[in-house]
Amino acid sequence: MLGSKKELFDSKNTRVVSVNLDEPPRARVVVGFAQQQSFTFPIVMNKTAEQTYDFDKTFQVKGTPTSYLIDGEGLVVEGHYGPLSPQDLQASLDKLPAP
Repeated sequence: MLGSKKELFDSKNTRVVSVNLDEPPRARVVVGFAQQQSFTFPIVMNKTAEQTYDFDKTFQVKGTPTSYLIDGEGLVVEGHYGPLSPQDLQASLDKLPAP
């Protein structure tokens, strides 16, 4: 494995994005949990107090947690349903070609 998370993602020109399906009042809990776990990837909320975005329909989210690997072109190259361990993430990145 590479030296840091940043090097790991940069080596494949890839990012992780997570989609959260909870209702707006739970957003604070989700944000707090992400901070506690030191997550560095964005977590997009399917619904806010002002708007519903329908990420669940657009990206066919089947449950939470759901995470996506996004390539340098902004395309989804892989979806992962369920908890994403460092080993799962490494295996997914290993399957991707070098940019």
